[in-house]
Amino acid sequence: MKHVIKKLVVLFSLICIVLGSNFNYASAATDPYLLGPKWNKTQLTYYIDSTSSAPGTIPTDEYLYWNNKVTRAFAMWNASLQIFNINLSFSKTTNSQNADILIRYGYSSSLAHVNNILHNGTLVQSVMTIDDFEMHVNGISDEYLYKVVLHEIGHTIGLANITADHAQANNIYSVMVFDMNSPRHTELPAEFDKLNLLK
Repeated sequence: MKHVIKKLVVLFSLICIVLGSNFNYASAATDPYLLGPKWNKTQLTYYIDSTSSAPGTIPTDEYLYWNNKVTRAFAMWNASLQIFNINLSFSKTTNSQNADILIRYGYSSSLAHVNNILHNGTLVQSVMTIDDFEMHVNGISDEYLYKVVLHEIGHTIGLANITADHAQANNIYSVMVFDMNSPRHTELPAEFDKLNLLK
């Protein structure tokens, strides 16, 4: 039943996006979840560094499988941003030196985290670290990894975590809800995320 409710929430979010409705998202106007800094560009590149793993934890051939999930998550954000009519996009690059967003594998305090690097208050690089050791040892599924990356991408463009309790209390549905098992966590960027990105 919980799975069905979650799917209905996702469907509802898509309908709201397509129709441009602000239905049930009034709190977004007074409850921003921006971290503050933004990029001074609208076309961002990302690079997936498969050489930075914690030594010996993941077989090389698994990277291609996982990297496909990372690429899929960026593609979902691109599609959502286009629907939102927000002039921002992501593209994959093979040049690690000039990448705006670097995705690396290694030890992390959580399944994944993002470190945003600023210069004069503007985002100049974002580093996403995925804990491949924990993924490997705990058998995290590829779909869960996809959801984690989708959430973390939100951090690379200035969105912050939302607790499930806060989301429940304020009638918020968002990909940035930290508890991914919460019915308030969406499986794609939602109207609330759009409103915050437009601020």
